[in-house]
Amino acid sequence: MIKKFSKLILICLFFIWPLFIVNADEINTSQKCNITIHYEYDSNPLNNVNIKIYKIANINSNNEYLYLDTYKELESDITNMSSSSINEYAIRLENYIKTNNITYDKNSITSIDGISTFNDLDVGLYLLAFDKKTANNYEYHTSPTLLTIPNYNELNNNYTYDIDMYAKVETTTINTNNDNSNKVENNKDNNQTIIDKLLSSPQTGDKIIIYFILLLLSLLGIISVVLYKKRSRKKETRDEENN
Repeated sequence: MIKKFSKLILICLFFIWPLFIVNADEINTSQKCNITIHYEYDSNPLNNVNIKIYKIANINSNNEYLYLDTYKELESDITNMSSSSINEYAIRLENYIKTNNITYDKNSITSIDGISTFNDLDVGLYLLAFDKKTANNYEYHTSPTLLTIPNYNELNNNYTYDIDMYAKVETTTINTNNDNSNKVENNKDNNQTIIDKLLSSPQTGDKIIIYFILLLLSLLGIISVVLYKKRSRKKETRDEENN
């Protein structure tokens, strides 16, 4: 009996599994991209922050990075890097840009709402560099950030060409006596993207998974009932034999 139900589960899996296998579309290399950056600390927007963007590499339809000649000597396979390694790589790129006096491709200054935008960008790998801002005895600063556009959405299995992101802002308390030895570092992580928030909402793939789990639970329940009845019958037979 158990073998029959095991076969039934395998048959169900055979028919349901293709629902989970969906190939992502190729990248549309001709489509223009937009980036919206929210620059704030502790939910307080920071205005007049200059943000510069540098294009590091192109991306072809197969999602392969084609580095620009300017950055060829720093070419690296970022797809296999950890988050910390990517952050270190971004700092290397920024230092290289400063050392070689490379001009940014575009710049944008945050509005009174702390929002900065870059529009009509080609698909590619970009570096965002943030100027420091000083206000109310605090210095606000952000490490350079690498960003690939379009962004791949694993849940929906597609590419997003319009990116919303929150910058990771850090602060330094400035000593009024100009004693740099008494500076206190305080970190604030605000790098949750709106895409991540969207991922938290139920999607079609989630519903399929829920149905699949319910199906398995139902089958397991049936198996449990069958086993229980089988054991009960054995017990009754033993009782009859003993009597």
